[in-house]
Amino acid sequence: MANLKLMDANDTVGNAAHLGDVLGQRLAPLESHQGVVEVRRLGTMTGIEVSPVDGLERTGFEICQIMKNNGVLTRPLGDVVVLMPPLAMNDTDLNTVVDVCISAIDQVTG
Repeated sequence: MANLKLMDANDTVGNAAHLGDVLGQRLAPLESHQGVVEVRRLGTMTGIEVSPVDGLERTGFEICQIMKNNGVLTRPLGDVVVLMPPLAMNDTDLNTVVDVCISAIDQVTG
């Protein structure tokens, strides 16, 4: 019960909806990125499928390694970079995650 009260007091559900909107807006340019096959999103759960890069066995893994080296922890599922930010995250931190992700995709896919 204490968790539910805390979530209500912090408007976690409202913040989650807001974060989903911000993610959608910020990731929209990736839909036309040459190295991105598809961006799939449900709320804040996001999968960014990247095109395989010649000479790389695991493109998604390489992107996630660059993100890790820049302070953002995520994981690939094959060539899909998975973003699942905490529902209590603030806009500044979410924008950092997106900036690091886009930069890593640019670095790996050209």
